Formats: sequence, structure tokens, C-alpha cells
Amino acid sequence: NDQNKAAIIAADGIPPLVALVTNGMDDHGKKYAAQALGILARNDQNKAAIVAAGGVQALEDMAKDGKMPAAYQQAAQEALKILQHFPRESDSAVGGTKLNCEQATKPSTTTACAEKLRGEIGALKSGNEEQKAKAAEQLGTWAAVSD
Repeated sequence: NDQNKAAIIAADGIPPLVALVTNGMDDHGKKYAAQALGILARNDQNKAAIVAAGGVQALEDMAKDGKMPAAYQQAAQEALKILQHFPRESDSAVGGTKLNCEQATKPSTTTACAEKLRGEIGALKSGNEEQKAKAAEQLGTWAAVSD
């Protein structure tokens, strides 16, 4: 949803997603990062941030990578379509757990949500390949959930 997307953007989540698409060693992580970028690109401000972070070139390179499984190339192609043609008619959520920060009314709940988000972005920035893949998948899930 929009609040989860805004939280991911505010936590500077786009650059590490682009970095994972560009430099990731794990194909699953690249796929999840591409899916997350596609979901985040469903509003113009996020699109601008993805473009500024080099996301278009990273996704184009991934979409053309002949060593990449076809389904993973397709994830990059879908993200590029969303970046080029906004809005997209249908959403497809990836796996993972729901982040309900937008419904948080108690400070402790809001803090817990912020900590979860910071933890996933931290893993995306400095975790091992498996941790980065899981973090990208989780960020995509949080961005995709509806209100």
C-alpha cells in the first residue's frame, strides 16, 4: 500500500534494491529486488527515485542477461513496463509477511514496524546473498499489500 511504499522510500530502500539487481550474486535476490522495484514504481515519486538510483539501466541489463532464468528476466521486464506505463492494471504480490505499520496507533507498535523496516533494509545493504534475497522479497511484499 502507499504508506508501506512511502516508509520503504523514506528508509532509503531503493538504492540497495537497485544495487542487488546490479551486483547481486543470487538470482533469486535479483528477481525479488526487481519485483520490489516494480511494485514501488506504481507512483510517480517512486519512479523518479528508481530512475535517479540507476534502476532503469540495472533492470534493462537484468532483462537482457542470457544467463538469467527466463522467469527472472521477466520480473525485470515487468518492472520496466511499470516504470514506462503507469499505472498498471493488476498487482501481483510476492510471498512474505504483511507489515501493518499504517494501522499502528501505539508508539511501541510504530517503533516495532520501523525497526522491522530498518532491519530488512540493513540486510539488503550488508547481509549475505541469502539475507539480501529474503529482504528484497519482504520489502516487495510490504509494498504490495493493500489497505
